[in-house]
Amino acid sequence: MAIENQYLYQIGNEPAQGPFDEKSIIALAQSGKIPYDAKIRSTLLPIWTKARDVDFLKDIYRDILLKMAEAHSLSDKAKRNARMNLRGDFDPMATALSQEGITYEATTPIARTLVAMTDLLLEAAGALAIMFVCWILVCFHILPSSIATYVFLAVVWIGLGIYHVWMLNVYGQTLGMRFWGLVAITADKRPVYCFRAYGYFLLVCLFGVFTPFTWLLTGGRFSLQEYLADLRIRRIHIARQNY
Repeated sequence: MAIENQYLYQIGNEPAQGPFDEKSIIALAQSGKIPYDAKIRSTLLPIWTKARDVDFLKDIYRDILLKMAEAHSLSDKAKRNARMNLRGDFDPMATALSQEGITYEATTPIARTLVAMTDLLLEAAGALAIMFVCWILVCFHILPSSIATYVFLAVVWIGLGIYHVWMLNVYGQTLGMRFWGLVAITADKRPVYCFRAYGYFLLVCLFGVFTPFTWLLTGGRFSLQEYLADLRIRRIHIARQNY
């Protein structure tokens, strides 16, 4: 005679309740006595599973979890995190598979200014941290002040280069661009590889101050550094399809 599978459930740190058969567990879940985050296990296996992940209970908790997810997505914290995590997906196949509709639009002077100010503040904070370290080295007579100055300048320059190349190559965005929803793309919407990213960084250092003028001269299509590096800065929109 086959042994009927029985189940125990536990809410928080309370003692385990049961055993109950499958129909009884379903009835308890439907009545709300077993919350979605309670733990359930079979008497045959000493492995606890969240109630929401138990196969025969998933339908009961689906509506509850969907409402919780919707409420969370509308919260200020979730909106702020979504703003921080704007990104570009440059792989057309991955875009098709993930059912994401991605569009790129021309940027505005305000958006570009906000991006520049955000990145400059972050870079200034990094430079101050490096300056503090160099000051400590001078105070402890590890480095003479004259050498510390050159070390500071070298580390800042190398750090800025690595930051821009890595962020543009991996994400297509600096942190400032990421926060304000801008992205760097090539003409065929491919990633910005390392040499192009470093070239763009150097051009920004040389011609960045002229960006408002060159941007206006091209009718708001691109700046001089974008033209020379053969990439464009665009605002990104991701529209996900829900099923």
